[in-house]
Amino acid sequence: MKTEFLYKLLESSAVSGWEAPLQRVVLAEMENAADQIFVDGNGSVAAVINPDAPVKVLLDGHADEVGLVVTCANEQGLLHVAKAGGPRLHCWPGQKVRIFTEKGMLYGAVAFTDAARKEDLQARDLLIDIGVDSRQQAEELVHTGDTVVLDTDWRMLQGDRICSRALDDKAGVFVVMEALKRAREKGCTAGVYAVSATGEETTKRGASWMAGSLWPDMAIVVDVTYASDAPGTRDADSGRVKLGGGPVLCCGGIISRPLNRLLEQAAEACGIAVQHEVSTARTFTDADVIQPKRAGIPVALVSIPLRYMHSPAEVGSLTDLEQCIELIAAFLCQLSGPVELNPLA
Repeated sequence: MKTEFLYKLLESSAVSGWEAPLQRVVLAEMENAADQIFVDGNGSVAAVINPDAPVKVLLDGHADEVGLVVTCANEQGLLHVAKAGGPRLHCWPGQKVRIFTEKGMLYGAVAFTDAARKEDLQARDLLIDIGVDSRQQAEELVHTGDTVVLDTDWRMLQGDRICSRALDDKAGVFVVMEALKRAREKGCTAGVYAVSATGEETTKRGASWMAGSLWPDMAIVVDVTYASDAPGTRDADSGRVKLGGGPVLCCGGIISRPLNRLLEQAAEACGIAVQHEVSTARTFTDADVIQPKRAGIPVALVSIPLRYMHSPAEVGSLTDLEQCIELIAAFLCQLSGPVELNPLA
């Protein structure tokens, strides 16, 4: 598995609502890897192979990451912020940040104040110092709506383990795009629409628009899930999920059992072990807005085990990513004609 594309994704910014920096990376990578590529009005990117095929499959990974958004500056030039999604705010005080403005990137520091010790820390308690002394100076550099991420980098740990902010869900974008490439190499004849969707962490608008406009016959959503071997987690909550244990298939109310069976068959043919988790109601992924579209789109959720979700130091396994790619590519290559997805058949 070539990882350069993954590293470029992890190095980019994509706070929910302003995913353009990451989407430009996707466009550059997929320009010569697909039959078609397009961007919709929400800023979601779709790479397509076999657009005239009778069977149409949507692969969805979400581009956006959790972060902060500038609301205003105070009289001392310190920036106030609001949340975009669900960042773990107790990780932010005393940290360096990157601020993305129309004029380029700025660096800042999150003030460490008594508020950092609050049990119920809120975004309004955070202040960002960009090195100026007045509101006028701050407003010449930063505007309301500019996005903020922690100034962190990806790092390889021992073995195949990788640590980075926003593996949720840049890893999913990597998987769906690489699965499309691999399926094409293997001779896939199905129509495949690999989408880097915007806004999952806040509104899920990207996946909703794409599913509503493409009308796929089925959809595979690729996101991350909590590894139950991380400190503070329990197997009993939703299932035993081990980092490095392979792709995770979700069992739940909106999940298509026939699709899961096809994925399990593909995994068995490839010699890939799959794990299972349970989500009896919403999955809190793009699957929740894709499945109700049309008359109901059969959907499966393939998840990547992850430790420390929404923190600046998420930990995943490159082996899990490779096996997710291979599983989905093998599944796509099985689709040589119409697929029976009636759960009662």
